[in-house]
Amino acid sequence: MEEGKINLFRNTDRSFSVAVDECDGTTIEGIMFHGSSSYGIHFSSLMEMVLDMDRIYDESGSSKQTFQMRCFPGTEVPAAALRFCQDVRRPGKLMTLDVYVRYRYHAGWQGTVAWNEGNLTETFKSELQLLQLIDEILNGHFPAKKKVDFFDSCQISIDSYELGRITGTYQNLTLGITQDFGSPVDLAGTLGLFMKKREPEKTKSDLDCNRLKSGEDWIPGRKGNPKGTFSVKILFREYKNWQGIIYWREGKVQQTFRSYKEMLYIMVSALETVDKEA
Repeated sequence: MEEGKINLFRNTDRSFSVAVDECDGTTIEGIMFHGSSSYGIHFSSLMEMVLDMDRIYDESGSSKQTFQMRCFPGTEVPAAALRFCQDVRRPGKLMTLDVYVRYRYHAGWQGTVAWNEGNLTETFKSELQLLQLIDEILNGHFPAKKKVDFFDSCQISIDSYELGRITGTYQNLTLGITQDFGSPVDLAGTLGLFMKKREPEKTKSDLDCNRLKSGEDWIPGRKGNPKGTFSVKILFREYKNWQGIIYWREGKVQQTFRSYKEMLYIMVSALETVDKEA
C-alpha cells in the first residue's frame, strides 16, 4: 500500500532546478525552482538550500523521510523560512544543476545531480556526496577522479550564523590544523571541505570521544563570546555518509548523528535556540 502511494507522486515533485548565480569559493548563491512550479526560492548558501528543499519535501509528501531528524535536547529541529522571489524559471548565471532526490533514507538524500551546461549526470548516495559533487562542478573537477577521505574529528567555534552562513573557526586538534573565517561562509560547504584529509601542520594526540564533555579538547586562543562551540567525532562512514557524536559546549549536551545533514541540523538547532534566547 505504501509503495502504491509513493508511485502516485510525479518525478517533478522530487526535482529542483538550481540556478547558481554567484560563487566565490566559500559561498554560493542563486535561485531554485521546485518541480513544475514557476516561482523561485532564493538561497544564500548550500546550508539554506538543503533546509529549504527538506521543508518542501516534507510539505509536499514526496521523497518521504524515513527518520525523524534529531536535535539537541531543549532545542527544535530547524524550520526553514522560504524566501520566495519574482524570478521566473531560468538558467543560472554561472551554471544550472538539476537535483533529483529519489529517496531520503538513513537521515540523508539519495538521487542524481545533472550539470546542464556540462551535459553530465552523476548519482549520489548521500547529501554529503551531493555537496562534494557540487563543489567539484564549481571547481571544474567533475566527476572527481580521486577518492575523498576525511578526518575523524574537528572542533567548531561559531561567532555568527545567518541564512546558513557562519563566521568562526574550524580546527583539527589532532593535527593542529586551523581555518578562520572573518567573513560569512557557507557552513555546509566549508565544513565538509575542511574535513578532507591533507598533510598535518604538526602532530598532537588523538581526540578521545570520551573526553567530549570534559572541556579538554577545545579551540585554544579563542577570544570573545562565540555563539556556539561544538566538537565532532566521526565513528562510522556507512551509506557514503558520516555517523558519530556532536557535543555542544555551551549547552553541555551531546547528540548522536546518522548523517552529515543531521549533524548540521543538530548544530543549527543550537544556534537558532541561542538567537531566540538572546
